[in-house]
Amino acid sequence: IGRSALSKVLLRLAEDGLIKRRRGHGWSFVPSLASPAAREESYRFRMMIECMGLCEPSFRVNKSAFARSRAAHDAFIADLDHTPSAERFFEINAGFHGMLAVCSGNRFVVQAMEAQNSLRRLTEYADYGGLDREALLRSCREHLAILDALRQGDTNWGATLLCQHLTRAPR
Repeated sequence: IGRSALSKVLLRLAEDGLIKRRRGHGWSFVPSLASPAAREESYRFRMMIECMGLCEPSFRVNKSAFARSRAAHDAFIADLDHTPSAERFFEINAGFHGMLAVCSGNRFVVQAMEAQNSLRRLTEYADYGGLDREALLRSCREHLAILDALRQGDTNWGATLLCQHLTRAPR
């Protein structure tokens, strides 16, 4: 492989949070979600960060972002009888969780969620391909219930629903 191509690959892996530069020369891999134990830790971390993000004093509903998320979920549900795309579901799912992090108003919650989504992107495409229609439908409906609770101003109920959602999410 040429030096230029290798540099591009290494930079992309670094952007996705999979590797980091060593002091001096070289790269090293960072912890990933390659094992069941690591995935479980990731979900527990997400429960801490995401659920508490909804309880931040700076949390604000972004009505237009919520509407776009709802529309994406509704369209995905409407297309479930066709072969759902794992990539499409991941983007809707990651977008939903990322949007909630942004609504928290806490830059560290946003940063943590972005890092988690980058790690998840590499491992969860394959996982979503194995999910059945009912699992995908349940996940979308849970997201919609969370949106409804938050839109109505009930952040405590939204956080409870989010915690339940992350507890039930397939690993």
